[in-house]
Amino acid sequence: AQALSAKELIKASSMSFQIVNEKYSLNNPNLSEHVNKFLQEVYNEAVVTNKKDIKGINAIAFRHLYGKSLSTETVEPISESAKILYENGLRIASSDSEITSAFNDTLSKISLFKGSDASSWHGQTNPLLIVFNNYALEGSNLANIRSTYDPSQGNFLTFEVKGSYTNKEGVKVSPREEVHTWTSQFSKDKIAGTPLENFSKGQGWRMAVILNDYIISAPTLHVDFKDSAQITGSFSLREVNQLVADLKAGSLSFTPHILSEKNVSAELGSKERVKGIVATFAALALVIMAMVYYYKFAGLVASIAVIFNLLIMWATLQNLHATLSLASIAGIILTVGMAVDANVLVFERIKEEFAISKRIASAIQNGYKKAFSAILDSNLTTILAALILLNFDSGPIKGFALTLIIGIASSMFTALFMTRYFFTKWAQNPKNTKLHMLDFVKIKNFNFSKYSKYVFMLSGLIILVGAYTFSIQKKSIFGMDFTGGFALTVEIDKTKSHDYRSAVENAFLKTGISSKDVQVRELTPSNNLRLLFSASMDQKGKPFYSMPYEIDALDTTYKYQTNPRIAWVVDALKENNINISPRSLEKLDQNWTLMSGQMSDSMKNNAIWGLSLALIAILGYITFRFEFKFAFSAMICLIHDIVVTLGLIAILHILGVPVQIDLHTVAALMTIIGYSLNDTIVIFDRIREDLKHMKKHTFKEIINHALNHTLSRTTITSATTIIALLALVLLGGATIFSFALVMTIGVIFGTLSSIFIASPLMLLFHKLEV
Repeated sequence: AQALSAKELIKASSMSFQIVNEKYSLNNPNLSEHVNKFLQEVYNEAVVTNKKDIKGINAIAFRHLYGKSLSTETVEPISESAKILYENGLRIASSDSEITSAFNDTLSKISLFKGSDASSWHGQTNPLLIVFNNYALEGSNLANIRSTYDPSQGNFLTFEVKGSYTNKEGVKVSPREEVHTWTSQFSKDKIAGTPLENFSKGQGWRMAVILNDYIISAPTLHVDFKDSAQITGSFSLREVNQLVADLKAGSLSFTPHILSEKNVSAELGSKERVKGIVATFAALALVIMAMVYYYKFAGLVASIAVIFNLLIMWATLQNLHATLSLASIAGIILTVGMAVDANVLVFERIKEEFAISKRIASAIQNGYKKAFSAILDSNLTTILAALILLNFDSGPIKGFALTLIIGIASSMFTALFMTRYFFTKWAQNPKNTKLHMLDFVKIKNFNFSKYSKYVFMLSGLIILVGAYTFSIQKKSIFGMDFTGGFALTVEIDKTKSHDYRSAVENAFLKTGISSKDVQVRELTPSNNLRLLFSASMDQKGKPFYSMPYEIDALDTTYKYQTNPRIAWVVDALKENNINISPRSLEKLDQNWTLMSGQMSDSMKNNAIWGLSLALIAILGYITFRFEFKFAFSAMICLIHDIVVTLGLIAILHILGVPVQIDLHTVAALMTIIGYSLNDTIVIFDRIREDLKHMKKHTFKEIINHALNHTLSRTTITSATTIIALLALVLLGGATIFSFALVMTIGVIFGTLSSIFIASPLMLLFHKLEV
């Protein structure tokens, strides 16, 4: 969110229901004139002094009511209207007053109607309204918010109030009892015949719904409520839907806390965005070039289909108002890879069929027919896993799953129907008798089983070395998403040595902190660095211990000087004659990141459960469509890919490559699983087909035959994907470097495992079965 801090964003999800103090409203005929003058005086001063936020307005109102002394004991109202309201019992709460749900009709405060002009202020000349200081109901205690229509009432909104629960402090909370206590005092039926009805013209008192400090609705209390309620008001469909959306925004079932506040300057953000866009377009262009070069005209048609697939995805995500995270982009990359693979699979089948029949029309028909089962199984397996992942409360996994489902659905349409329709029409032209395609992979009798042991040995070595390097760097290998901490991006003044990273590391070590407390990553150009400080810097005996997050610094040259932690970093570098460039100093506060570790225990558990259930679902589907030995081999193959990739991450990390296990890695691993699974199912589909036609051959011969006849497809698909990923690694910038690197590793070893791990394992299980 641009120009908003995390604290400001949290306010947008904070909602309360507070009773309007109608005694001091325009509805009270005895005091309405004085109320209007008092509120207008407060608002006028707020406008002149530019203190129109809720905190500033209440401070002005407090001073107007109690006088310059700001004391509730020595009261000297500064206007006649303020004096009259004070004498009639108005008491404005001070800024340090505790706000609870306890019934208290003695203290009030000022709230604001949402809107910028009188048309939104319910007939008032200012947006101010006096409400009780304590709330009747918190938004987090709402449930089942929905809009409803009735012919007699029109559109209206209903909601339920949650029952009793014990909060984190161990105190029992009863939202239903609390809201009933308030509403039973001020509803129309309860104030009838009492002095209170004179303040609201015989109507029930209003209940203000306050979201992000603004009143979004102020319905009249016709009756008291406890378990559920409805809000009516001759709403249009758009208005009632907007109110539902607002109430849902404020009805989070938990109190929000800042897990991560990341500020990126416009300059740095635009640089990374440009790099990402350039890398993405370069990757897409390279894939298209490779497809057109190898498959000629058919490759061009396939490339157009892939672009259509991306447009369908973009349009769907736009309609869903989805925001693209890196996990979502991972889903798009996997979708594009599977879409390309589907076309490659069809083209290779067409090539085989044309070599037999020499008739292009029948070759196209049979090619699509024989490729269909492999494409269907790989896509349905992936969708099944994605549907399970979609139900787990882990943000990155949900984003990945949603994008993947949309992408696969659209890619199946473009790859199986759009291109087929085009080629069918194309083949009806008698002039078109052949599809020209290259055929680099001419190996048809390679003994893959013979060499699988070398791949097993390589994998075993990587896993052993990776496990060791992982064990000795447990604290540094996990990124801030898991561990929490602080990060700052700086630009150092250029020097002759150019070894900025080592110089900065040594400067911090001289302050007394250990190498486990700080990491320095080199960006592009080399004098741009990302400084990572562990959460342990806040512990006793460390520099950040007991430091406030912000101070009121007078006569500051730069904004960062209000943040003691950033100031400590700058001073530590200065003491070692390392200067941050003036341009960077101006924007340090915008390049500071605070994280508490987004992957909480529950989030980690949800992610693990989600992935585990997805693997079980895949196991069940492959068993249903193939056999258990196929499914079990595929599972072991997927686990192998994850472990090998993690092992290589650990090895690269200890060698100084800027890669860690963070949310980017989680997104990459999910993509690798999908990619490797797709590879494996294509091979298994060919084995299944060959089992029907090669009954006189041994199972080993059938496996080798299937591997040889899918090798061209495997090579082309892997090559195009790796080309695209290398473009992201080399051109994508620091933001997506680790993601693209992990993806490249995973695709390489995922391809190797599909050929040299999964199939030999299946042969082993077949022998044990026999």
